[in-house]
Amino acid sequence: MLVTISTGIAARTIDRSTMRIPVDASGLQGEIGHLPASAVLFGEPLVLNCDCGKPGHLSAYSSGPGIAQMAQSLRVKRPQDWATSLLGLALAEGLSLEEAFKSAVVAQDSLATKLLDAVTAPIADILRTALCLDPDLDRIVLTGGVAIALGVQYRDAILQHLSSHGLYLTSKYNPNWAADRIVVYETDCLVGAGIAALMARAK
Repeated sequence: MLVTISTGIAARTIDRSTMRIPVDASGLQGEIGHLPASAVLFGEPLVLNCDCGKPGHLSAYSSGPGIAQMAQSLRVKRPQDWATSLLGLALAEGLSLEEAFKSAVVAQDSLATKLLDAVTAPIADILRTALCLDPDLDRIVLTGGVAIALGVQYRDAILQHLSSHGLYLTSKYNPNWAADRIVVYETDCLVGAGIAALMARAK
């Protein structure tokens, strides 16, 4: 399962034994960015709009634009904490949100860590459901600008959520079930598309 977390969020699964990517009647698969999701900041639920205009979608909280919305909500809710945080200070110095967020997370800034926890929780919920419904998934690759930029810290946050709220019985008897499957990896999706096109042409 390849999950791209960038300006949008989507997922594709491939059965490596058949090299088949299943699609629905509309030719789509894994538009998870538009699935219903929920997010919490400092114990308070948030309802934010997705870029598609509808409220409460996964992308509203966990895509690049969604993280920007979550950061703004955090700034409004905790203005004093924001002003003194490494995240707030880095943004005030002119860094982009991506740069400021990454540097603050690496430095273990408390506010940035809270934000990372909030924006990864909805992703973890989706991955938990995917693994529950399809236990044959043996690898989940997280890619895209958001996942790649935050790298190890992003994966660790996902795994922490899945450790805290895992799969019934599986988490108890196989505590490494998530860590053994989930990786962050920089991929070039156009290469994959090119290979698929060549394979289709050869048939």
